[in-house]
Amino acid sequence: VISHESLYVDGEVDSRDIYTMGVREEGDLYFISMVTEYVKTNLGNVTGEYMTLPALSEKDWIYQSTRGSGSYVTADSVILGATDEPEDQVIWHLEQYDTGTWQTAATLDVPMPKSSQITFRMISTDQGPALTGPDGLYLIKEDLSSYEKLPLPQVILEGIQAAEGANWESPEAHFAGYDVTADLRYWLYCDAEGLQLLDQETGEIRC
Repeated sequence: VISHESLYVDGEVDSRDIYTMGVREEGDLYFISMVTEYVKTNLGNVTGEYMTLPALSEKDWIYQSTRGSGSYVTADSVILGATDEPEDQVIWHLEQYDTGTWQTAATLDVPMPKSSQITFRMISTDQGPALTGPDGLYLIKEDLSSYEKLPLPQVILEGIQAAEGANWESPEAHFAGYDVTADLRYWLYCDAEGLQLLDQETGEIRC
């Protein structure tokens, strides 16, 4: 087991990455798993009127997510989201709160396939909140009335599919998820050759 600490400027520990490694017969180490532990601090002080996240959500699932969680703020509401993993799916549970009353205004569940190759995240786009999935980018209506699945660029979709069944030593296994700019034009992903930037309009890829 190997531990690496991230420190604040004053030297106080922010988080601790704990790596579990295996040892081959010849003595080389290989990666098995990694977990990050966050250390509680008193570095920040909240002032003014506010509501704590537990009081806001009152839902255990928001803290029990094993894959992803996130939030999205509009002019008059806050959307909180977290994932659950029943059987072969990842399900995003989204809940919208009216900032005037802090009452639930709407809810929406968004199912998608499981994947070990991406980080399930809630991101912001020019069209509103979106969820990263292994089979598409899920665009969410700000009132949580519905969602639309936007197809991924072919190079990213193929990278995810190839990595799912690949041996960890193969080049295909190095695919490590994606991100996209708010206008949905530039897509960032990482493969065996490094960090790649795809211009969706021109098809150009820069490494």
